[in-house]
Amino acid sequence: MVGPNAQAIFDYANQHQPAMLKDAISRHVQQEDGRAYAAVVASFWQDLDKHNPEAIMTARNAAQLKPMRDRSGNITVHAPGMPTRMSWASAVRAGFVGKRS
Repeated sequence: MVGPNAQAIFDYANQHQPAMLKDAISRHVQQEDGRAYAAVVASFWQDLDKHNPEAIMTARNAAQLKPMRDRSGNITVHAPGMPTRMSWASAVRAGFVGKRS
């Protein structure tokens, strides 16, 4: 359902997306559908540069991601296969980085 980062994802959701988490739990319990957490997981990865930027900067694959922080604190990455350097959130949305299924 949520994967190996479950504790970090639930901590994030409790703090930053409580309504989304409550909805996912409700749907999981009422409909017995673990896929209800997909939006919570996606939000965690997409917002990682905001709630835990050091996780990106010091990731085991940081050399591959080539993360950089600009003057305003925004993180950009340029991983293999990416056409150009892009924001963390854009790279997650495009499927270049983040949770792998």
